[in-house]
Amino acid sequence: MSLPAVFDETLFELAPLPASFPSAFAIVTGYATMGEVWSDEANAAADAALADQIAAAGWAAHRVTGWAPLPSGAVHAEPGWAVGCTRAAGIALGAAFRQVAVWWVSGDALECVACEGTERRMLPGGFRSRWRFR
Repeated sequence: MSLPAVFDETLFELAPLPASFPSAFAIVTGYATMGEVWSDEANAAADAALADQIAAAGWAAHRVTGWAPLPSGAVHAEPGWAVGCTRAAGIALGAAFRQVAVWWVSGDALECVACEGTERRMLPGGFRSRWRFR
């Protein structure tokens, strides 16, 4: 599966990262897999399970909401987590929660990485240019 073009438009809303937060981290969500529609309860349960798994692994976590415009003119947004883990662990975590891709941030570089296969895409402008403060 090719990474959807809408991923190129993604912006991130978050409170400033703590000074102690790792400079390289994954952004992962547990919400409905692209193309699927889940109830609010199912999305909340998946998000809670993801938060529990992150905590059990002892990784730093910080709430992030990714959002992007849709071709219809609507906006799709879903909460996820910045996770202070390795790149491989972030991809595995995304795959465990049936995600198409995760975001990998290293310094200010931003990359969209498929959870299955090897596709990845560096995004221009870096992470900070797509970061909106809450």
